[in-house]
Amino acid sequence: MKSLMILLVIVSSAHAQWQLNGIAVLDTSIQGAGTAIPHIAPDGEGGAYVCWADRRANNYDIYAQRVDSAGNILWQRNGIPVVVAPRRQAPMKIINDGFGNAIIAWEDDRGSDTYVYAQKIDKLGQLLWQTNGVKVAEVPGLYVRVVATGDGGAAIAWNLVDGVNDDVVVQRLNSFGSRMRGDSGVRVTNRSPAVYQGDVWITTDGQRGAIVSWGEGYRVYAQRVDSSGVVRWQTNGVLLSDTISPNISVACATDGHGGAIVNWAVDTDRGNGFAQRVDSNGTVRWTLGGILLGSSGGGGGQRNTGDDAGGAIVGHGLFIQHVNRRGTKLWQSSGVPYTTLPSIESTQARTGEGGVMNFCKSFVENQGLFLFRQWIDRTGIARWGTNGIRLLSFNSTQRFAQATEDGRGNCLVTWEDYRRGYFGVFVAKVDTNGIVTSVGEPRNTMLPRVPNLDQNYPNPFNGNTIIRYYLPMESFVTIKVSDILGREVQSLLHERQTQGEHSISFDGKNLPSAVYFYRLITQQATVTKKMLLLR
Repeated sequence: MKSLMILLVIVSSAHAQWQLNGIAVLDTSIQGAGTAIPHIAPDGEGGAYVCWADRRANNYDIYAQRVDSAGNILWQRNGIPVVVAPRRQAPMKIINDGFGNAIIAWEDDRGSDTYVYAQKIDKLGQLLWQTNGVKVAEVPGLYVRVVATGDGGAAIAWNLVDGVNDDVVVQRLNSFGSRMRGDSGVRVTNRSPAVYQGDVWITTDGQRGAIVSWGEGYRVYAQRVDSSGVVRWQTNGVLLSDTISPNISVACATDGHGGAIVNWAVDTDRGNGFAQRVDSNGTVRWTLGGILLGSSGGGGGQRNTGDDAGGAIVGHGLFIQHVNRRGTKLWQSSGVPYTTLPSIESTQARTGEGGVMNFCKSFVENQGLFLFRQWIDRTGIARWGTNGIRLLSFNSTQRFAQATEDGRGNCLVTWEDYRRGYFGVFVAKVDTNGIVTSVGEPRNTMLPRVPNLDQNYPNPFNGNTIIRYYLPMESFVTIKVSDILGREVQSLLHERQTQGEHSISFDGKNLPSAVYFYRLITQQATVTKKMLLLR
């Protein structure tokens, strides 16, 4: 049901650009405590949605803000209220729904127990579901994860702790926020061992269903729930790991073919990282027990980002490894170290050049803890030195960084910051040259001299996707889509266009799931990129 709440939307001046040390989306003194960990998702137009919880109304309530590709804050100062209810609403997760809107899911203590709630927000900052969010299910929930289903809705997973069983539950909400799997969701387990805190993870199966993974003490499991709510794999999940030490920090990403790549750490003195691929039928495809990524050496939690080619870029401890769909490690044997400093709270996002950017909180002797950024390029080389580069140019308490790609080859990162004597939330855009500080200025000496073709967004996609490109001068333009054999499947454009930025929509609803290539042809050059259509 659409909310009747009226929100004031304020679009800031075009001069409010990205700053060297980030821009503040929350900059107000809060009595008693700082914020809960902020989260970020792309807005589909080169900018970002950011959400967080703060105590300006005494309880931990959730607020959100949108920042455009130029660094302009688009909604009201210090964010719009997503939920203002009794007691605590946090932690939360945020995603893009695939149509340019944001969906936020969170743990909510307003009732007699902790339940899961969700809300959708459009680009103008309007709440599209009921005031203070929709209750996802009538059963309690902790450790919430959410993924888009490709139809404007979301699949949400959590750990149900009811004093009897610690089960993993999946619910699907449609684009209107209605429950699609009954009042209790779908239980993918039915037994009593404890599910480790934070170990529930969810990704898409590419067919409007979801794959969920989790840890149970010494074991790691995965299960698929299809678009109809049917549990597709064996009862209680496919066993991925069974060791003599606890398995912790489970994460997963889609393999782009209906399955998933799952990674975890074995909790020993040094810790070892492992990964396993399970296909759409629930068959384990790699070495029994998973491939050894290497000794993790402490560091932050697990990170897992699909590479659009059936593999994944996996962060484990202080290392990052690229694994292809066959389970072959593409970088050095234990992965690429992004720092030698003691580190925690790591997050990562892909760059437009096939690599990954890692953000972590590291300890510098005699100075303290600071956020660092490191770029690992597509060949597995750490490009910003042994320990990366400080995110900020001055000393300030920083914590809880979260990152995402912006759909245009850059990374967007948000974090808590104590630079003004109280916790605020900041956002920065980072490219492979460092923090972008001039993207809001007119394009002049930095104008490309040849056409620029962006990666389509979303990618992978199910149905429609947007292709953006830049023309350095007026030109006759042709855009064509072909299959992997080079056969043309659709001509999108064949006309003269003016200099500047352009975009066009590609509808692949009548095409099968596959890798396709889109080509921009002008008088100056021809540029080709690939995209992945998933059903």
